[in-house]
Amino acid sequence: MSIVLHRPDMARARPSSLIKRDEEYIKLFSHSYPIEVYRVCVDVIKRTSAYLNTVAGIAASDKTNLKFYIAMAASRYAVRKHEPTINDLATLATSGVEDSAIATSFGLVAIIYTKLGGTDQVAKGTELLSRINESLREEFSKEVQDAREK
Repeated sequence: MSIVLHRPDMARARPSSLIKRDEEYIKLFSHSYPIEVYRVCVDVIKRTSAYLNTVAGIAASDKTNLKFYIAMAASRYAVRKHEPTINDLATLATSGVEDSAIATSFGLVAIIYTKLGGTDQVAKGTELLSRINESLREEFSKEVQDAREK
């Protein structure tokens, strides 16, 4: 949900309510998606959890609140796109997500999360996702612009 639908707020706050709606369920579990994309998602979530377990001084509640946002951002860093397609994500089945993408994502997400108050309400709301999206959009747009100028 956080990676395929780009909705870590829903994955954190209300995952079961989202997949109860047929149109959302079909978006998440489409038969047209390469099966590899689901393995990629599981791998990124597990590796994000493992990374968070190595960070000293982070509360268990913050790990829970940050995990899905970091995983979403890490998948975007891995493909270098603000809004990766399902096929973009499926390519990660062979290339994987680097640890550096997870660490960079943690840095980005933790700063924004803390600035917004660092609470369960922040993680379950929409503002954190909006700010992360804005930051990633700016970063990847700048990369595209820089590449064009070279």
